[in-house]
Amino acid sequence: MAIEFSSVLKQAEGVKATGIPIPDSVVTELGGAKNASLDIRVRKTGSDGDWYEYRVSIGNRGGYILSFSADHRNASGLVAGDPLDVSVELAPA
Repeated sequence: MAIEFSSVLKQAEGVKATGIPIPDSVVTELGGAKNASLDIRVRKTGSDGDWYEYRVSIGNRGGYILSFSADHRNASGLVAGDPLDVSVELAPA
């Protein structure tokens, strides 16, 4: 079952790394697995464009976050600061 939420593509201070903050409530709804592997769909809020899809594990760097590499930024056209629609679900084992 997919869980949808809104977020922003955040850039870490002083580096080019970006990630998508994931609310604690979503992690809880996913069963509380703090390093779970997830299938992600993301697109810029308000866009009628296609969803960009990838797989990632939940990270914790002072809060839960889904990393979003330069390769993902290039492939999706998303940039730091973009508001996002996000859909996540546990990846099959």
